[in-house]
Amino acid sequence: MARRSLTYAYFSFFAVELFIADALRGRNPASRYHGSGRRGMSLYHDVVDWIGGWPFEVATPEEIFRFFRKRGFVLTELVTCGGKHGCNEFVLNTTK
Repeated sequence: MARRSLTYAYFSFFAVELFIADALRGRNPASRYHGSGRRGMSLYHDVVDWIGGWPFEVATPEEIFRFFRKRGFVLTELVTCGGKHGCNEFVLNTTK
């Protein structure tokens, strides 16, 4: 029950935010709700995908870098979400 409540609360928050952003950019806000977006999923399923599994742990890019460096990996690429909601992307290679 808690998971469903959290999903609906999160969805409601971002649905309003995305609706406003689309309206300000002159886009049709309703098109986001029909599953015709770039990912092929409805906005609700996108939100469930963004939330991910529960429970989850948050780590800074520095923590990830240090963790893998201690294990012999070298960071070759990094794309961050700039402190916003989203996922950072790391490309790591072994030094061995």
